[in-house]
Amino acid sequence: MNIKIFDKIIKQYGIRNSLNDCKYLLKKSIFSPYECVSIINKRISYLEEKEENFFNEQHYNKILCYETDKLKFFYITWDINALSKLHNHNNKKCLYKVLKGQVNESKINIEKTFEIVKNTYNEQEVSLLNENEYHQMSTLDDDYVITLHIYEK
Repeated sequence: MNIKIFDKIIKQYGIRNSLNDCKYLLKKSIFSPYECVSIINKRISYLEEKEENFFNEQHYNKILCYETDKLKFFYITWDINALSKLHNHNNKKCLYKVLKGQVNESKINIEKTFEIVKNTYNEQEVSLLNENEYHQMSTLDDDYVITLHIYEK
């Protein structure tokens, strides 16, 4: 899905291995493939009309959209009132951008005092999860949320 958009951005900016490069680009609006948001919204509407479920038992749908040697790019569509499990990413970093809606995130740094830090991210905002952090994400009850996640392999 939208491979041409990713190919263009990846080649233009020379991204192959670095989440730091991606973080810079995610903060720029050029790395927001809005046509994907439209496609996913249409798919959700279609399935609702058919009374079929777009989401898994955790109330999100994860779609691999691009991959390099060191990184994987996923669109994640979150159901209304979704709540992920508390998790890390196998001691690797994860970067995400909110493309549509708003997410709440609780982070726990296991190398520090296990303090819980809570943040809310709106459309176009970016968050980075470090290798020593766990997080849990949730959505509100008013609309679906779409995020773009980039994981280190």
